[in-house]
Amino acid sequence: MKQAVAILVLRGDENALCVTNRRYGGFCLPGGKVERGETLEDAAIRELREETGILVCPEQLIPIFTDKSAAAEDWVCTTFLCITDQDGRQVEEGTEVMWKLVTELATESIYSDYYIALFDWFDG
Repeated sequence: MKQAVAILVLRGDENALCVTNRRYGGFCLPGGKVERGETLEDAAIRELREETGILVCPEQLIPIFTDKSAAAEDWVCTTFLCITDQDGRQVEEGTEVMWKLVTELATESIYSDYYIALFDWFDG
């Protein structure tokens, strides 16, 4: 089973920090695969830095949700809530950083099924 991480950075109750996905198009939460030898927290810190320029320490990450993605049966994704007031910036060429409404993640993003499950759990 392959592992991935996603990082949820919220602004208020309505907006989430998102990035464009260079491989599949569209937008999603910052994140990606866990490399060999990395912990989930290390992968979340690395992916957030690589995709948004945000620097955090493990104490700023709270694992909130782990689920198998319906789109990729051999992947398990763990989402971390990140406590930071940093906005993020474009770091990788071709990866735009933007704020999107949380509802847009569930309706318009490339992993909408995963985000529906995440926010159903989050609201419950």
